[in-house]
Amino acid sequence: MKVKVPKSILTTIAVVCLTASMAVAGFPGMHHSSQKSARVDIVTATNIPDGPTLQPGTYQVTLLNSSRAPEVGFYQDGKLVGQAPVKLVDQAKKISETEVRANTKPDHTQVLTELDLRGWTEKLMFQAS
Repeated sequence: MKVKVPKSILTTIAVVCLTASMAVAGFPGMHHSSQKSARVDIVTATNIPDGPTLQPGTYQVTLLNSSRAPEVGFYQDGKLVGQAPVKLVDQAKKISETEVRANTKPDHTQVLTELDLRGWTEKLMFQAS
């Protein structure tokens, strides 16, 4: 038995399938979903273990997933200032407030130890290798 399906139904099904596949895969050139980022204010010069020393200012912190071990990039005015390895620690729920945690060394320098970024479910832990 032959069943005729109107072209409009086939067209609708094709459009729905195409839309669904694009939503899952993302549009070409828009693959930033694997890179999470957040704005962080640094109020005093802060050393990043195995990374740069950040001067006071606002930075865009981006989780870089292109390497084997997780790293974060610190951007200022759209330019990469430096990057450093991090350990991701799952928090099981979204972090409610951004916090920058650092230790003060005897010479009064600040060393970043942790970033808790609002809206993320993982905190970033910094450790010198």
